[in-house]
Amino acid sequence: MQPQLSNHDPTVELRDFLENAGVALHWVGEDGTILWANLAELEFMGYSADEYIGHNIAEFHVEQPVISDILTRLKNDEKLRGYESRVRRKDGSIRDVTINSSVYRHQGRFAHTRCVTLDVTAQKRAADLHQLLGAIVESSDDAIIAKDLNGTILSWNRGAQRIFGYEADEVIGKHISILAAPERIDEIPDILGKLRRGERVDHYKTKRRTKDGRILTVSLTVSPLVDAKGRIIGASKVARDITMSESQEDALRAANDALRAANADLEQFVYSASHDLQEPLRMVSTYSEILMRTFRDQLGQMARSTSSTSSMARSGCSSY
Repeated sequence: MQPQLSNHDPTVELRDFLENAGVALHWVGEDGTILWANLAELEFMGYSADEYIGHNIAEFHVEQPVISDILTRLKNDEKLRGYESRVRRKDGSIRDVTINSSVYRHQGRFAHTRCVTLDVTAQKRAADLHQLLGAIVESSDDAIIAKDLNGTILSWNRGAQRIFGYEADEVIGKHISILAAPERIDEIPDILGKLRRGERVDHYKTKRRTKDGRILTVSLTVSPLVDAKGRIIGASKVARDITMSESQEDALRAANDALRAANADLEQFVYSASHDLQEPLRMVSTYSEILMRTFRDQLGQMARSTSSTSSMARSGCSSY
């Protein structure tokens, strides 16, 4: 069924449609003066019609040269599609926008532009964040790998290339078990099972194999990846090579064990030596006392002092 046409003036209806459209629309004269803006544009910018219409559009853009560039292009009858700019709203906030615009000419003369302004702030911030995260991932010394729930490798950063020796195009699309040490191959299904249940694997120490066959000790952290609806669609894995630090820890443990053994041997030697010296010292002390009693008057003061010292030494030996 064909829609019934209104009896009203179609020009009035079109004007009403544009005024109440859900997208921001405005017209700008050849010199940049805003000639008309619809409600969506006014609401987006935060101004009343009197505060906005009649002003130069450059007043509301962060980068002034942008308007000169836009008007120059439009005067040359270019059609702008997705032209990026930034506008400042009445509350001072800055929004990223894209502009689609063309010129309406009346009898060959520039009458006004026809501009559609789209707020892309959220998308741009998301894209910037995505780019930043990508740069962080690529510059990480750790291996950062994405895989699906079947264990197929989806992404491979430079850290993974450095640690495991594979180029990205050698492993993307292959199963993650390509990295498993032969004796640890059974771990892969268990880890994938935990991921499907939404569980996280933290700092799991295991063995992995490089392209040239070397076996590394690595610390793994594996986290589920979820989509916008909260569904688990894969996993991100961070692998840190701890082979060197583990070797250093083993060497330190061995050194500590050797030191403890040496200390125990030294303590035993000191105990034995002190015990073995007690008997000779007692004999010396005993003979000194006998001599002192027998020849006290003949030996004089020096002998008495020596005898006293010997008694003290014997007393000291008995304390071991």
